[in-house]
Amino acid sequence: MNYQILASLQEYILVDKTEMKVEVYRPSGTGYWSRENLGKEDCLELKSVGLTLTMTDIYDEVLSG
Repeated sequence: MNYQILASLQEYILVDKTEMKVEVYRPSGTGYWSRENLGKEDCLELKSVGLTLTMTDIYDEVLSG
């Protein structure tokens, strides 16, 4: 993907809109990107901005309806 060649990009996330599922991508230092899959009981740690969120925080009011 083209955005993965941006030197300043430290991580990006994909958030599923139908279930508590998040994918976190980070450069591995070897030219590849590693993927971390998070589920309902996990916490999302955004190292680039020093932020940690529970999945409940992310999905608050999204899946309740």
